Amino acid sequence: MVAAPAAGATEPPTAVLTASERQFYRLAELVVSVARAPPARVDPMLDRRLEHATTLEEVATAAVAPRRLPVAKPEEMMYLRQEVDRLQALAKDTEDRLRVEMDLRVKSDVFCVQTSTELDEAPDWIDELRAERQNLL
Repeated sequence: MVAAPAAGATEPPTAVLTASERQFYRLAELVVSVARAPPARVDPMLDRRLEHATTLEEVATAAVAPRRLPVAKPEEMMYLRQEVDRLQALAKDTEDRLRVEMDLRVKSDVFCVQTSTELDEAPDWIDELRAERQNLL
C-alpha cells in the first residue's frame, strides 16, 4: 500500500518535460510519499534479505525471490527422513551418555572431597585414640 501524494504536493514544473523526465518526476513523488508514510511490512523474508544490502546489486539480488529446491524423489525423501531419525536417536543417546558421565563425575568429585576431609581428620583421630590408650594403661 503506497501513500497517495500529500495534499499540496508540488505539481510538475510547467516547463515541457520529456517522457523520461516525467517518469523520473513520478518516481521522485513516489519515493517522497513512501518516505512520509512507509508501507506496512508484509514480507518479513524479503525484509531479512534486504536488511544488509548496501549496494544496488545487493538490493536487486535480495529482491529476487530465491529459487526453490527441486522436488525430491520419494525414495530420497524417505532416505533423508530415516537419516534424520537416526541422527536424532544418536543425539539423544549421546545426551544420555553425557548425562550419566556428568553424574559419575559429580559423584567422584564428592567422593574425593569426602576422602580428602577424612584424610585431614585422620591425625586428630589417631591422637584421640592414643590418648584413650594412654588413659587405659
